[in-house]
Amino acid sequence: RPLIHTALFFNDTATTEIYTLSLHDALPISKKGLYFFNVQAYDKNNHKLAEAKNSYFTVKQDNVKVAALGDSITHGGGAVSTPPSATLYNWETYANLPVLNIGFSGNLTSNMLNRFDNDVLSFNPKILVAMGGVNDIRTGVKAETVINNLTSIKQKCQQHNIIPVFLTVTSVNPPRMKSVINLDISEGWDKERLKINEWIEKQPYHVDVASGLMDEQGYLADNMTTDGLHPDFEGKKHIGELVGDYLRANFPDIVNN
Repeated sequence: RPLIHTALFFNDTATTEIYTLSLHDALPISKKGLYFFNVQAYDKNNHKLAEAKNSYFTVKQDNVKVAALGDSITHGGGAVSTPPSATLYNWETYANLPVLNIGFSGNLTSNMLNRFDNDVLSFNPKILVAMGGVNDIRTGVKAETVINNLTSIKQKCQQHNIIPVFLTVTSVNPPRMKSVINLDISEGWDKERLKINEWIEKQPYHVDVASGLMDEQGYLADNMTTDGLHPDFEGKKHIGELVGDYLRANFPDIVNN
């Protein structure tokens, strides 16, 4: 999902203002090919003021060894949901091996399941790192539903000779969520989270990324998050290093070739 950082100039009779925006496609680009984007600026009367040169990028589908499916924690989020172009907040940055990011901010595990055929099978990775559930538990979706969705993702992987590796669901910090981004959380969220993680930890391939991010209350630790929901760069570094080490230890023939 290509992301654009740009500055737009709006001319007025008296002032010029600069707005810095982060924009990304609403849907991922999963077909291989050469693509481009550009930036255009218009005044309030819809007259074009300027147009940037095209910026090109390539989408490849061949020889994808590891892909990551998930929500904003996978897509890129930290310091109040920083976009994925800020690679400091992408756990994939710290895995020290190539990981195709097919996360989608805001996803529930049902969304991850529904887009599996298009977003995962288009790239046919050998390993799929799946991390989802935090948006489910914070909005009141029960563990049973999340486990059913993750089970279906596992079955789809098995049907297509993809190795599923599940990451435990990270905790949240309700006081920070409320004070920083004004988000409430469903009652009983942590019990549901623990149920999901019990299932994950019974899977043949899994990594516990959550426990090292928590404080003594079981919350996402203050020094690991700004907004109470997304781990910041220290948290993403923790996740990425654990995942990278796990993949190299368990699948050296795949990730080292």
